[in-house]
Amino acid sequence: MKRLILVIFIGILAIYTGCKKEEETPVACFTVSKSVAIEKELIEFANCSKNSMAYYWEFGDGQMSSEAVVNHAYTLPGNYDVKLTVWKGETTSVITQSIIIKEDPLPVACFTASSTTIKVGEEIAFNNCSQKADNYIWDFGDGITSELENLTHIFTESGVFTVKLTASNTTGSDQATTLISVETAGVLLSDGFEDYPDFSITDFGNWTLLDYDGAPSWGISGIDFPNYGYTGSFIVFNPSNTVPPVNEEERFLPVSGNKYAACFSAKFVGGVTHNDDWMVSPEFVLGENYTLSLWIKSLSDEYGDDRFAIQLIEGETIHWLTPVDNYVVPPTVWNNYTFDLSEFEGKAMALKIGCLSSDAFSMFIDDIIITNELGQSVLKQTFDEPSESFGIRQRR
Repeated sequence: MKRLILVIFIGILAIYTGCKKEEETPVACFTVSKSVAIEKELIEFANCSKNSMAYYWEFGDGQMSSEAVVNHAYTLPGNYDVKLTVWKGETTSVITQSIIIKEDPLPVACFTASSTTIKVGEEIAFNNCSQKADNYIWDFGDGITSELENLTHIFTESGVFTVKLTASNTTGSDQATTLISVETAGVLLSDGFEDYPDFSITDFGNWTLLDYDGAPSWGISGIDFPNYGYTGSFIVFNPSNTVPPVNEEERFLPVSGNKYAACFSAKFVGGVTHNDDWMVSPEFVLGENYTLSLWIKSLSDEYGDDRFAIQLIEGETIHWLTPVDNYVVPPTVWNNYTFDLSEFEGKAMALKIGCLSSDAFSMFIDDIIITNELGQSVLKQTFDEPSESFGIRQRR
């Protein structure tokens, strides 16, 4: 009898020990939300492993993860073997599943325009860069449509038009849009900077840049861009192309387009106590009832004041539009400043804008335009478009 009890006890102990070892052994397991997906589609990988303390995913496209549950998207079509390795102590378990990624059949609409600011009657070219599309429908916003792949168009009226391209195939469609500004005929000068290098401190089209203080400038902490800490007057600033980009911050947004002129505060070196930086336009002849309009703001009011002054230069004579021998302090939001130029009718002038900030941060200027009641302009500067001049005399 004692021998029978001993045999039963040993058998129970063996079963218990075997079960315990089985419970402690890691077992890799995972499920997927989709085993067949399209490129860039997010797939959930749910971990159902047992007795595991650590995880290592290999998705077959060079990407890895050590999270328990992960989401992953593949950028290229193909067959991928997903491997999950789990650990408990020195013991591992591995499981592999295959994922099939197919090409996204939907088209992608894309086009570029030869310019985004033109005159009435001027031809503009549109280049179609759409992908996986078989058919195209252009809508120019002026009542004209076309089904050509690449084309040119002429607007017969002034205004701002939304050009829309619809690209389609048998599986669906996609749209791309852009704004085209069409000015009235008779423009003497239209000057912008879309084709000029971002962060340029020398290439301002026909503008002349003057740096009288000669001091290096401050930059933006944690942000980098070409010509950071430059010595000069103004810089063509594109908040979308800084590192990292700052175009999501409202304080950096332009009035329109993507760029503006920025004047960063000068450092106090060599006796310098404030900026003395200017930008001077080409010379133009004013007609009847012209008005200057421009937008100016300060990036911050936590330091010293940003300050600006505006003059018209007639030969050797200076006509102050802002208070004589003084300056204006702009707010930290875009503010539109306008000046009546009707008293200068028939005179040859150049516009001179000064940055006189003292221990400030940075001042922004955007959308400079001199126009009359008919919408005719002698000068327009949006800092976003290629410059064109029509009978303007360049100052030497």
